Amino acid sequence: MTRRTHTLQAIKKFQRLDPQGMLELLCEFPSQCERAWALGKAFALPRALSFQNVLFLGMGGSAIGGDLVKSLLEEEVSFPIAVNRSYHLPAFVNSKTLVFAISYSGNTEETLTAYQIARRKRAHLIAVSSGGKLMEWAKREGVSHLLIPSGLPPRTALGYLFFAPYVLLRRLARLPLRQSEFQELLKTLHRLREKEVGPHVPFSQNPAKRLARHLWGRIPAIHGNVQRLDAVVYRWRTQIAENSKQLSWSHLYPELNHNEIVGWRKPDPLLRHLLILLLRDPGDHERVKRRMEITKTLLRREEGVETVEVWSSGRGRLSRLFSLIYLGDLVSYYLAILNRVDPTPVERIERLKKQLAKR
Repeated sequence: MTRRTHTLQAIKKFQRLDPQGMLELLCEFPSQCERAWALGKAFALPRALSFQNVLFLGMGGSAIGGDLVKSLLEEEVSFPIAVNRSYHLPAFVNSKTLVFAISYSGNTEETLTAYQIARRKRAHLIAVSSGGKLMEWAKREGVSHLLIPSGLPPRTALGYLFFAPYVLLRRLARLPLRQSEFQELLKTLHRLREKEVGPHVPFSQNPAKRLARHLWGRIPAIHGNVQRLDAVVYRWRTQIAENSKQLSWSHLYPELNHNEIVGWRKPDPLLRHLLILLLRDPGDHERVKRRMEITKTLLRREEGVETVEVWSSGRGRLSRLFSLIYLGDLVSYYLAILNRVDPTPVERIERLKKQLAKR
């Protein structure tokens, strides 16, 4: 057993490097999803709400929920869904737009600015936060506000930031909630935690620990299908950045076959430090599957580039998407342990916010 492998076997070492308990929050994720689903079902819907398009406002961990809603529903609904990460709003926003303003803290300045613009455009607004200015403004202005539990790093609140708005939007669009699909998701997450990727599963039987060991000291290019896994690919990249304090980049099929595939040549000395992490789903388009196989073979034969494939699991789309997300979250945690960094703090983000606050 190598020293790095032994590190991922030593639970006590996790505790020393993780004093704020990131691992506990990750292990608690299935229960968070269940609570968030209940919040979305119990929330009182605004009356007489008619809309033609949907826009999610958010940044960082507060925006990924909107990305996932879009990925899951864009093939099911007739109205467009977009995600806005900006101080500005697209010109289409008007009185027929339903806007979800999501800020875990309630104080994200880009989201607050865009919220005020949406108010001026007379959009239908639903605010989601754990408090902050967003809650204060919503209560003062008669805007529906969904309160979620506070005290979490935003990236560990994905259950609340996705499932509550997802259930709300399904209810508003008069779509069935598909409780059985959600129950399958919970079973999948519990199985993953207890039998496959959780901290007590040995290294030899744990794909998350083995993948983290494989990624250690490398820079992964995270690839996936734009139609199914765009939000999941993005989640892997941001989790590796925030938890592991490590660089990666991402691109999506089929677009990467029209540009990035050519760039896998230079600079030569760096290629040995890179690998492709390919996220896959059985529901990928058949032509995309073919593109993936050809790309993998070309880059291996011509440049010696290694591709590591990670497949989703489960029958329903919820299970398949979140099986990959949960695996990625644990991989980023184990990679933080291998990098000997505390996965919780995001000190540069906090320093940047302090500098911005000086104006």
